[in-house]
Amino acid sequence: RRVHGDMKVPEYTKLQPNLQGVDPGDAFSKVPYEKGSLFLFYLETLVGQELMLQWLQSYLKHFSGKALDCKTWQEYLVQFLRNSGKVSDELLASIDFETWLRGIGMPPFQPTFNTALTDACHKFADLACELVVNVFQQEDGATMGDLEAEGAGASLGEGVQAYHTKFRTAQRILTLQLIGQKAVGGTTAVAPIPRVRRMLRLKELLGLHETNNCELKFSWFMLCIKCKVEDEMEKCSSFWPNTAAESSSSRYTKVCICGVPK
Repeated sequence: RRVHGDMKVPEYTKLQPNLQGVDPGDAFSKVPYEKGSLFLFYLETLVGQELMLQWLQSYLKHFSGKALDCKTWQEYLVQFLRNSGKVSDELLASIDFETWLRGIGMPPFQPTFNTALTDACHKFADLACELVVNVFQQEDGATMGDLEAEGAGASLGEGVQAYHTKFRTAQRILTLQLIGQKAVGGTTAVAPIPRVRRMLRLKELLGLHETNNCELKFSWFMLCIKCKVEDEMEKCSSFWPNTAAESSSSRYTKVCICGVPK
């Protein structure tokens, strides 16, 4: 879905796009990461994880400190697999490099994934939305400590603990995105999140006031922009230049600015 989302410029959905006369920044997207990792996983399903790891180690050692293009990458991969003696010429010939590297969009390969990690994110997002709507309808002076003391559901402490001790960063980012879809977009029975007070309580619940992770901050600010939480939107002004300088990319800044209501 992320790859096809860039179909406004089909050329940019290729792993080996033609960027002649194009600003690389304009072509920047998640395509190399999403489609590229899927291609590597596809190869792994063909030759096995052990051999792919051996190739990766050899590849990193051989090209350490060097630059290479797609043609060199492909030639080294094919040569390594052939020399391993574990991959037949027929299997190598079946790999459609043309479609994977220079084809538009996604090749017709549907991997089967274990969804346990994302299922946990959906469950926690539902819990967070329920807490925001039902539990946080307390008077303004109530604190998180007050809510827990009142037993705002034992699930609150349990949910926070799971979020901090078990969730990976990628899961936390996905959870914020899901909260935006579920609560803000109204895609579930949970009512949309009212602005300001409940959003700040949600920030405290998720421990986002303590994080220095720019991906988490970005996801949080995008959620606040959707909810028009002005107090948090003002903090974006310090997030934009610092993050752009640290990441050498305008991908956070562009999206945030475009999302801010006029």
